[in-house]
Amino acid sequence: MTEEARTDDSAAATEIPAGPDTGSEAPKTTRRPYTAIVYFHGMGSPRRHEQISRLTDELDLFAGGQDAASVGHLRDQKVLLEPSRTEEDEDVAFVEISRLVRRFTRADGKGRLRKEGSIRIYEGFWSPHAASDLPWWRVLLWLLSRFVAPVRVLSHPWRAHQRLKLATLYRMQAEHPAMVRLFGRLEDFYLTFENWAARREAPSGGFSGFLAHVSANLATASQRHEALRLAKAWRRRFLREQLTLLFLILTAGAAAASGILLLALYAVACTRFFAPEVFRGVLLPFETHSLLSGIFMGGVAVVLLAMFLKTKRYLETFWADVMFWTTQEEKTARFIKRKEILAAAVSILSHVLRDEDCTRVVVVGYSLGSAIAHESLLRLGRRAMARKRLGKTLPTELARLSIVSHLITAGSPIDRIHYFFELHDSRSHRYNRIREKLKGSTDDAPFTIDGKPSAAWVNLWDDADGISSGLFSPRASGRNASAITEVWAPGSHRLNPLQAHSAYFNSVPGMRVIFWLAVIGRMPPATEQEPSRRGPFFRFVRPWTKWLGITLTWTVLALLVSAIFFDAGTTLAYIAFAQVLALFALEAAGALADRRRPLLFSRTPRDA
Repeated sequence: MTEEARTDDSAAATEIPAGPDTGSEAPKTTRRPYTAIVYFHGMGSPRRHEQISRLTDELDLFAGGQDAASVGHLRDQKVLLEPSRTEEDEDVAFVEISRLVRRFTRADGKGRLRKEGSIRIYEGFWSPHAASDLPWWRVLLWLLSRFVAPVRVLSHPWRAHQRLKLATLYRMQAEHPAMVRLFGRLEDFYLTFENWAARREAPSGGFSGFLAHVSANLATASQRHEALRLAKAWRRRFLREQLTLLFLILTAGAAAASGILLLALYAVACTRFFAPEVFRGVLLPFETHSLLSGIFMGGVAVVLLAMFLKTKRYLETFWADVMFWTTQEEKTARFIKRKEILAAAVSILSHVLRDEDCTRVVVVGYSLGSAIAHESLLRLGRRAMARKRLGKTLPTELARLSIVSHLITAGSPIDRIHYFFELHDSRSHRYNRIREKLKGSTDDAPFTIDGKPSAAWVNLWDDADGISSGLFSPRASGRNASAITEVWAPGSHRLNPLQAHSAYFNSVPGMRVIFWLAVIGRMPPATEQEPSRRGPFFRFVRPWTKWLGITLTWTVLALLVSAIFFDAGTTLAYIAFAQVLALFALEAAGALADRRRPLLFSRTPRDA
């Protein structure tokens, strides 16, 4: 063994097994402190232990490219079992790895690797509790019914959906941090707009009533002018967000309809029954009712069948998970699934917290798993606060809730879930307040314990990922900007939604934050290599790709309408071809940028 590979385990404690029960005192077991990472997977049908294996691999590969004398390397991976500390009968499997740091480095750059910490990775595996035989068409109908959310929001008065409107205000405040005092004052006015006194003065709850409420609570004309101007900007921003979202939903529907209709028209155009001029002259490179047209029709049929099967599987395995988790009606069978998912998540967290050797817990949630992890932590926090208020002795997992140091959410849809699946409004302002309070926020345990900040929340997101976003709905107030640390973590210079959603754990910006928080316990220092949102690709190429894709969708839809009803559309066909070429050019530019400055770290395994 070379000196580079030699480790110093003299400081590491060893566990002394107890001997048989002979009536004498058994040898004491030396404590082996460790940091626990509890990982909650995303939606779909993952295999048990597959996701924590992936996370272990990514941590190991990332550490292999770091300086062993500063952050260290990860070695000595073991897969172990331990008895459950909760009511569960099954033993709990986990991965244990050691952090080795090179100390006493010599002039030749070599030195001894010293063990400076142990890490255990547990899995919050909730997928079996979401299993069902729910037909795909029921999931599709449920999903389509959610897409009317922007219309519902726009049709309700300004008083309704407080958390949603405050999230917009918090986004504005994040862009103008110097105006925190004015934003905070406007936030207070909006919260009191829900009170009985304000309801009597403005029973309709409209925006004009809110402006009158603001004016009545400010003494000077200058204060009123400033606050009213900001309130109107807030409303404009909110309306713009809702209309943009509505337009994107319509565009997605138009894209799906255009794709299916285009393939169907291609198939019909291959026959002699109906072939619009644009298909005969531009879109079909061969004569109709020929051998090539028959082969083409077969290919179109295969593509349509593949699209249907893929959509069916996606609805049954992915969106069904969302359907179960977001169910609010407690009388439905789906709500039982939600309770089972939450119980499984709370159980694994309780198991980890009950171990006295665990000195720190980092919870990592990916995609839908981030919402489950967040709700599970709030559930434990509510249990702790309810018992503490009555002066009762807390169970071990609740008494040790403060060792949860971080919640890391990657690709989190928490804001999207709140918008599409959790909107509510009642004429009873007390019901609104109770529901908002019980929903929880960053003012609740474990994020705030006894009035002091405790668990830190770090959110990884990418604007190319349509599922994730910056998180503002869980915030208790806009005044505490550090309640959730937002980290923009792109995995590519290109606008690829599927890649963006799955790249957080092998992108340099994302894994750097996860590694430092989980292994070292703090945020990484800023570096010049971090991508900038003001760079040319992220500032221009991505937006242009997005809007070209949107305009291409509507161009194709207009082309199909012209072909069917007016037997025209040749000009639109050439415009669509030009848009496709422009998209290919932007994709090629993004791919070139990825090669010159990759945002994904090397997948080459390091030497053992």
